[in-house]
Amino acid sequence: VRPPPADVAEPASLAATRAPAITYPLLDSLPAELVSSGKLSSLQLQAVGLCCQRHQVVMPTTPPSRSGFFLGDGAGVGKGRQLAAIVLDSLARGRPRHLWFSSSSDLKTDAIRDLTDLGCFVPVHDGCSSLDKGNKALGLSKDMQAGVLFSTYATLVSATSNQKQKGGSRLAQLVAWCGGTAFDGCLLFDECHKAKNWTGKEESSSKVSAAVLDLQRAMPLARVVYCSATGASDLSNLAYMERLGLWGPFSGFKSFDSFVEGVTKRGVGGLEMLAIEMKATGAYLSRGLSYKGAQFELRVAPLNPSQRVAFDAAAAFWSKHLLPAIEAAAERTGTPLGAVTRAYWGAHQRFFKQLCVCYKVPALVEEVRTALAAGRCVVIGLQSTGEAALDRIADENSTHPALYSLCREMLVTFIQNNFPVTKQADASLTKDLARARSFLESSLISKAEIRAAAAAPTSNPQARSEAAAALSLAVTRCHAASAEVARLELEVAKDALQAGKVDPDCEATRARLVRVAMAELLLPAAALDALIDELGGAEGVAEMTGRKGRMLRQGQGRDRWQWAARAKPESGDMENLNVREARAFMNGTKLVAIISDAASTGISLHSDARVANTRRRVHLTLELAWSADKAVQQLGRSHRANQVSAPIYILLCTDVGGEARFGSAVARRLQAMGALTKGDRRAEIGSLDTFNLDTIWGKRALKALMRAGFEGEVTLLPRLDDAALAQLHDAFTGIGATTPKEREALEVKKFLNRLLGLPLEQQTLLFDLFSAALTAVVAAAKRDGRYDSGVGGNSSCAP
Repeated sequence: VRPPPADVAEPASLAATRAPAITYPLLDSLPAELVSSGKLSSLQLQAVGLCCQRHQVVMPTTPPSRSGFFLGDGAGVGKGRQLAAIVLDSLARGRPRHLWFSSSSDLKTDAIRDLTDLGCFVPVHDGCSSLDKGNKALGLSKDMQAGVLFSTYATLVSATSNQKQKGGSRLAQLVAWCGGTAFDGCLLFDECHKAKNWTGKEESSSKVSAAVLDLQRAMPLARVVYCSATGASDLSNLAYMERLGLWGPFSGFKSFDSFVEGVTKRGVGGLEMLAIEMKATGAYLSRGLSYKGAQFELRVAPLNPSQRVAFDAAAAFWSKHLLPAIEAAAERTGTPLGAVTRAYWGAHQRFFKQLCVCYKVPALVEEVRTALAAGRCVVIGLQSTGEAALDRIADENSTHPALYSLCREMLVTFIQNNFPVTKQADASLTKDLARARSFLESSLISKAEIRAAAAAPTSNPQARSEAAAALSLAVTRCHAASAEVARLELEVAKDALQAGKVDPDCEATRARLVRVAMAELLLPAAALDALIDELGGAEGVAEMTGRKGRMLRQGQGRDRWQWAARAKPESGDMENLNVREARAFMNGTKLVAIISDAASTGISLHSDARVANTRRRVHLTLELAWSADKAVQQLGRSHRANQVSAPIYILLCTDVGGEARFGSAVARRLQAMGALTKGDRRAEIGSLDTFNLDTIWGKRALKALMRAGFEGEVTLLPRLDDAALAQLHDAFTGIGATTPKEREALEVKKFLNRLLGLPLEQQTLLFDLFSAALTAVVAAAKRDGRYDSGVGGNSSCAP
């Protein structure tokens, strides 16, 4: 048995936990050559053996279901090779059909490669399209009788028009191909993090998570494998992993909700103990490539004077002009303010995040040129491509004098689509009318009862007089109630006539704001197209973003810009474009690669010893991912097994204080994910800890900052002078936290989201004060022994 071809590490907390002894006769089914040649390393054989052994266990559910296995190895360890070996074992034991799900159809090529590398030349069918072609009048074609059916999660939740008419689905088609409830082949969920977001209610859960659960329940004896480097970035994302047996009538937790509550209330330590227990029971393994040799650097790209002026102008436009105008227009048109302001803050966050990205382009270009001059090649990671904005100006028959600004397109689109100009029906009038009608009805009933009582014979003059007075009062009340109903019905009718009409003043205000956004704000060119142009154009840059088109220089003087399609729509070339671009980078035809979220899963861009381009990779992060799992997926593209050299990671940030917010969310999730998918929270990328702000300590620091600024408390922060206090109050107004109630509801995430859109001086003051408060809070917690630093340390990995 040969060791792995790269340094593989496991955190000390997991390395100290022994997995169960493997008694499963794995070598009876695998050719000896796979072991002796090192095609399956010792660590890969351990995972395959544990997985197959776990599949021997059938849980006492109703109906009985086979236990599953969670393979949580980090990016680049060789999860695909291990999945292929699991399939090979099942094929050798007479199980002919297997399902393999992944996030992209591009990864079918990798699945075929992993199978053939192990000498397994079983047919790999292309999803449900193969089933559609293979169905004959007398059943499946011979080719479709056996093999591995590779499908994407998107296909799983789809249906053909014929299936929709008959009430069928792709899921039902797959279950039928497998053979229904008796199916005992492999059900592989590669990149299983795509199935997260199950809430327990189908209407509020993602379709993929619901379909993955339904598929497992439809085939209870299937051999399920969950496979992802980031499958447990949040405990709530484990809901689809029912086969792990962590909850249910046979476990310590009756339901998934009670499981989440029980583990969560124990903090990060609870997550760490969960990972240890899962490994000890043979349900879980998670090893990661050692970052030995890799370099992590944080580079600051300070804004130049003109950029600082433009940033402050944009901040002033959003807070001093756009938001007040939106609030006034909402009041004038009767538009609910809550929905409009939520849209405002969402667009506000995206705009300033993109603005920071665009401002970093010149510094990034210099970093790329420096790396190329040093004989290296470059991978650039970003998230948003701006394709929606580009589509709005896409026209192959027209040219533009300058490259479009994504920030400007985002701003103008928000104003045009969300600024209130149409009068809304007054919901309060409708409610008032309903209340008035209810009062009139009760008054009429009361009047009838009083009239009946007054008509009763009596010899008492005083009683007759009182009854007459009560009846007169009831009649008056009914007349008043009837008049109020009539008045409100008229108001509602008038309001209905006005509803839907455009308010000319609001429309004029919207047009004025669009003119200012188009002509007066100095906003940078779109980052992606600017980068490609600066770094050699399409001939020198491998773009793996999934965009259908891009802007290219045209004309003799190359002073015009024109939209150009990246592939002919009718050719089908777009489907394999990412694969072709990756191949061009790996063979050295192109030395710069740009990847977005579309290419952050599965594609290998490392200095593989088997390819022509073995230059050391410099992985530049231009735009941090929204979540830790996406960040890890991107970083894993350039750091994988069998590499000649480890990459250099450079995280590029501006000196805008609020940009650290985007690092804080990622760092917080990285720590939690390290605790669950690696056994302790420090097993993942460490350099992002600098930005870890959104924690329980961050919440306390924010409360301390607000108490210091508005109540004069000086326990953790020094007393502020009048000028600083005035600026602090203005800054809190700028982030929508003016009143005590708004400040009480302010969370760290929201605070940091909105911080990025303040003028730079206010932003720096607020961020510095928050950071100082956070340092003081953490220091006090450590002094009192309340700071949880978790199980630490890493260890070399051995089976």
